[in-house]
Amino acid sequence: MSNQPQTLVVQNGPQAGQSFTLTGGFLTIGRTPGNQIVIADGTISRQHARLTVQPDGVFIEDLGSSNGTFVNGQRVINRVALTPGDTVKVGTSITLGVQGVGGLVPVPVQAVSGSAGRGLTMGLAALVVIIVIGVATWFVVQSQQPSETDSAAPATEEPTATPVPTPTPVPQVVLDFTVDKTTVQLGECVTLRWRVEEAKEVRLDGESVPPEGNRKVCPQEATNTYRLTALSLDGETEEQALSLTVPPTPPPPPDLNIEFVAAQTTVSFGECTELRWSVENALEVRLAGDKVGATGAERVCPEDPQTSYKLVVQPLEGPGVEQVVTIDVPATPMPTATPVPTDTPRPQAQQPYVDKFIADQTALNQGSCTSLRWSVRNAQSVQLSGGEIGSQTVGREGARRVCPPTNGTTYSLVAAGSDGSDQRSLTMAVTVPTVIVQPQPVAPPSGPASVNVCARPAEGICYNFRWDIENVREIYFDGEGVGGHDSRKVCDAEALPGERGRLRIIHTDGHVEEIVAWPPC
Repeated sequence: MSNQPQTLVVQNGPQAGQSFTLTGGFLTIGRTPGNQIVIADGTISRQHARLTVQPDGVFIEDLGSSNGTFVNGQRVINRVALTPGDTVKVGTSITLGVQGVGGLVPVPVQAVSGSAGRGLTMGLAALVVIIVIGVATWFVVQSQQPSETDSAAPATEEPTATPVPTPTPVPQVVLDFTVDKTTVQLGECVTLRWRVEEAKEVRLDGESVPPEGNRKVCPQEATNTYRLTALSLDGETEEQALSLTVPPTPPPPPDLNIEFVAAQTTVSFGECTELRWSVENALEVRLAGDKVGATGAERVCPEDPQTSYKLVVQPLEGPGVEQVVTIDVPATPMPTATPVPTDTPRPQAQQPYVDKFIADQTALNQGSCTSLRWSVRNAQSVQLSGGEIGSQTVGREGARRVCPPTNGTTYSLVAAGSDGSDQRSLTMAVTVPTVIVQPQPVAPPSGPASVNVCARPAEGICYNFRWDIENVREIYFDGEGVGGHDSRKVCDAEALPGERGRLRIIHTDGHVEEIVAWPPC
């Protein structure tokens, strides 16, 4: 009879004494129910090793287990043949005995004290001797029996092919590692999220974490990498990495400098003064609501007792800044009336009379100013109205500077008197000739053209455009007519550069220059 292995016997652990018959074909050893030989031990892989039972012997091979397979203390690298008496170690502690025909299955026996223990031991020994003698006698009898035919050898039976069971595949690790966005500003935080399946252990940057979770991170370096590592059920390692980028912080914008003054802060009625301003590092400057250049001057003729002029500046970053200059216009003192004695007969009321009401000029260029002059007798009150001044009380003699806003502006002077008894009023109105406002001729620029432009990134997705251009006919920024010394802030990430920030310059000779690619400031 062949000395081929017939059984595997578990020699230690909770399944000690359990035996497994080695039938033909393939048998797998593992800790899950899908194996032919199931040993429930945590150090054994789900599919640990495979036995191949063939007519010429039994062979064992390791299936990439975590803790390895050993035959007689030697680790199995390639397929190894088994013979009765060999020991097979799987995992870290489980040992299997290889037995052939007649092999005994060791069964754990509890110790028995005294004479009963000795009797039981002797009985077992006698039983072993009887079994050995019986097996030997059977072999002798079988060898002395004649064969059925001397002339022909018995036909060899063709072995029946045994179906080979397909090994159960080890589930692959599934890693899902995401983040809200990969580019963050310094000081900004984002959330890492992960979900891992079919893994023994999960670590985030070396720290053990649950298979599914999230973590808030606030990267500080220019490039920050986070690694999610998973240990599969068969001991393999899977890893995914996420890199977060922190762009450099742009330098702070330069400080805003504003100077806004008046040549005189107190003027007499009808007099004028000049406002002057100088602004640095600003996107836009407006005086009394009108856009002006970064530096300039404007002549003003205040009429109210206190007139305020506001300069509004939009800096490169942040809210607008306002500065105000106030000019005082002292009131013209009215003559004090002399009290009339009660016993003195009242003089006869005299009719008010306008001696003079004229304008220095009645034909002006657009934007120019002139002066109205008047002289009134016997008036209790005098009202001047029309154009940009509305209606105001004035003295019986005086002058007023006016700047007609439109063509054909008319001004009127009304003098009212009283006889002092029944307050019966007498009124005389005089209308000054219509002031004709002529269009201001545009003088052609003199000297060679000068073009100086630049742009620089602002906060977020914005750009600051600035230009200083002289001696050209017209200037347009994104289709809007602008002055020669001005700036704009544009915030439009998808359109920059090229779609926004187009500067169109029409020179005195008619040729057109367009600037799209701005040099940096």
